[in-house]
Amino acid sequence: MKNRQTIRSREDRRLFTAYKTGHGIWYDFNDIFCQTEIIAHKIKKISKHPIFISVGRGAWVFSRILCNFFENKKIKYKIFTVIASYINHNTSKERPILEQGLDNLSSVSIKELMKNGGEIWILDTPYITGRTALFVKKYIDRKFNTDSRIATLHFVDFKGARDFPWREKAIIQPNVYSEKISMKETMQYIEYPWEWMNLSAYNKVYNKYRAKKHK
Repeated sequence: MKNRQTIRSREDRRLFTAYKTGHGIWYDFNDIFCQTEIIAHKIKKISKHPIFISVGRGAWVFSRILCNFFENKKIKYKIFTVIASYINHNTSKERPILEQGLDNLSSVSIKELMKNGGEIWILDTPYITGRTALFVKKYIDRKFNTDSRIATLHFVDFKGARDFPWREKAIIQPNVYSEKISMKETMQYIEYPWEWMNLSAYNKVYNKYRAKKHK
């Protein structure tokens, strides 16, 4: 598959750093675009009319890039968004909540699309504990009496979270992902470029640790 050939090696893509809090995994936009294309290819094999539910804020950029690969294609798609967050964040009582669900117009549109063969995909990234994506999936499945699928860029498998011992790895795997990252010790977070207020600062740190990795 051509798009797989454009992706750099696993060692080149996965860069670890102790910058800020704990160790992080770093990707640049070239990685993101190539891996999103893999997701699009996999979804096209499964669904003729995908209905995307983008989970804000984490999946917004990923979702927008994904839609690029469905533009001007024979496969018709639609995208909607919900916003999920956490209460009691960073405590043992933390749990996901729905900040913004689907409005009536969106719900009616989705029901009509499903009548014509549309299949729902929950988009979220990264998929570490899976709690947010599974929480939204439960909300969507109940609302539309369906069994939606989950697509993510990065599926992280870890043994435990040293600083947050109550967080456990995902019990249910996502249906589609571009890369599974297995961590032997503790949970590490993925640093995406869009999570930084200053892209130049992100690139500076990214290139610094990239250079260290390849000395």
